[in-house]
Amino acid sequence: MRLSTISVLFPWGVGGATTPIASVESSSTLHPSDYPDARSLFPLASGHEIHLPCVRSAICVDATHRSRPDDFLALTLSTENNALMVNKGAILPARHPLRLTAIKHSASNATQPEKLSLRYGMNILPMQPSPSGLQFRLDLMLFDQFGLPADTNIISIGLSQASPDHLRITMITINPGPTTPNCHPTDMSTEDTATAHGSCGTSQSAPGRNVEGRLHGSFTTPRPTGCESHAPDRYPSSRAARYPGIPIVEFVRFIYPVILPFLLGVVAGGAACVALVLLCRSAAYWLVFLT
Repeated sequence: MRLSTISVLFPWGVGGATTPIASVESSSTLHPSDYPDARSLFPLASGHEIHLPCVRSAICVDATHRSRPDDFLALTLSTENNALMVNKGAILPARHPLRLTAIKHSASNATQPEKLSLRYGMNILPMQPSPSGLQFRLDLMLFDQFGLPADTNIISIGLSQASPDHLRITMITINPGPTTPNCHPTDMSTEDTATAHGSCGTSQSAPGRNVEGRLHGSFTTPRPTGCESHAPDRYPSSRAARYPGIPIVEFVRFIYPVILPFLLGVVAGGAACVALVLLCRSAAYWLVFLT
């Protein structure tokens, strides 16, 4: 299906600076040499193509070697037959297993691009209705084979559906997430670590872009998922959620095996005493009556 030409906007998570975006009219494909200073630090985007740097991606590092500073993952977004595609593979409607293909490139290495199969998760949020059709945002997160985040960025894709068979992309934003060493197994330099601590716990928002004369609103970065070490604080256990007074519950559970037999003994003893008293009175009555 035909896609309308749009601009792509994305925020930077460091220093509040906005990165220059290549013109969609001049080039639909982005090459990392266009931004030699930024390609190893920040994600780049042009048209519907996204480059995610491998320097902060767990999926680009294996047990035998470290990723090159200029390695990046390439994702090309498109729509076809009312489906959202990533590198020509449909991700919406979702199909099990939830996997997509990412292309790993290296600007300084002449080797052929490598195809990587990644797991993904997504969250779909409805947006404010528009005369152009239904508006919603899809937040895409990449994971490796172990279920760990493969990249610290969350890709937010704005979608519009004017009719049941007409799906188009209206906006793409890249929302930086937490990048501390506790969040990913990837080793980072001292400078990267300092930058990561500065970006952890922040939230960014991207202003809306006017596409084809219509304003599609603004997309706000979701809250970062936080570091792995803080997960227990963010997600309390189901037991604590069900029992707010958890210490009392545990105390009752501890003495329950003692209380129950004691209560049963008291009830049984009381019943035996009452029965014995009644029996004695009845026997005394009959003795008096017979004599």
